[in-house]
Amino acid sequence: MDLEFATTTRTGKLLEWLRADAAKIRNGSPSAEWPHPSAAAFVLAHGRPFAVDDIRTAQRRLARSLAATHWRVHGPFQHREAALNARRCLFLDELERFVYAEGFVLDDRAGYPEPHAWLSLDDHVGRLYRRCAGRTTAR
Repeated sequence: MDLEFATTTRTGKLLEWLRADAAKIRNGSPSAEWPHPSAAAFVLAHGRPFAVDDIRTAQRRLARSLAATHWRVHGPFQHREAALNARRCLFLDELERFVYAEGFVLDDRAGYPEPHAWLSLDDHVGRLYRRCAGRTTAR
């Protein structure tokens, strides 16, 4: 699927970066197990955009409950460890409602996309603010 979704400046910047990165690494050596020369090429071929949006009250309740369970079992979310935090939450999701996703996020402070992981619920991604290894961040 081609990600022709440049509906916002941020999404357009991310799409531009993915295309440039995929073009730079075209000489990679794809194999039968991994037919894409880079992660950016894989996202362009199979990915889709996720945007943080307003989640419904019931979804927010489930997400906050899952975050609280993570807090009780594993302590605070680890800063700069999105994949670890998301996987831990996924394994604590007894109702199996959340979906794990990996991709890139455009951080305005860094100015370039970074690998990221998150959980979605009913195709929505919401923001949870939690104390995260000594600082408050969005997760």
